[in-house]
Amino acid sequence: MKSFNLYLSILILAICACSERTYIQSFADIKYTGKEIPTQVFQTNGFYVESEKWEDKRSDKKGSIYVFYKDGTFAITFLTGKIVSIMKDKPINLNNAVAKWGRKSQHWGSQYGLYKIEKDTINVTVYGRYEGHYDIYKYKFKILDADNILLCKHESPSLNPKESYSSQMHTKYKFIPADSIPIPDNEYLKKKIWFWENESDWKRYMHERGTPRSLR
Repeated sequence: MKSFNLYLSILILAICACSERTYIQSFADIKYTGKEIPTQVFQTNGFYVESEKWEDKRSDKKGSIYVFYKDGTFAITFLTGKIVSIMKDKPINLNNAVAKWGRKSQHWGSQYGLYKIEKDTINVTVYGRYEGHYDIYKYKFKILDADNILLCKHESPSLNPKESYSSQMHTKYKFIPADSIPIPDNEYLKKKIWFWENESDWKRYMHERGTPRSLR
């Protein structure tokens, strides 16, 4: 019985691993190059926050913010009124603000991913990591001008079409300048070969960090 249970467990793990590989291959459509992305049409030296909530002085809930890093990586995090009140410098030093309020309490970079610019559209693929597996979320933004973007669509794809989720959005985000923002804590993604556009770049990255290349 023990041998059967062990075999069954191994079989289930193998099926799950195969399913996740298919899931990643199907929906991880934006790849990391490690090169700086041309971003003349919108801003990267700061963060984008929901315009209506940012301007609302009555509420401490400022919602999610989006950070587009110059290397094509992307982060979603959350701000509260308390951390906003710390932001006295102009432009904002977000590193200092997060440090003063407490990095862990702010859940900086709760989700990470990649973005790609196509004319006036920013396509984003985000990887949510939950108990050892990944959930993929997709966002589509329209660039209104250098300081404003519009969230048009939020999608959660699935290999089972009946479980896919897609919602049309119309939420405006404004740009807040910052002379310092936290470094993205996304090394766990950079260790994955499927995250990279070129396998040779992934191998170089793993070699530079002395990490075994078997971590796929």
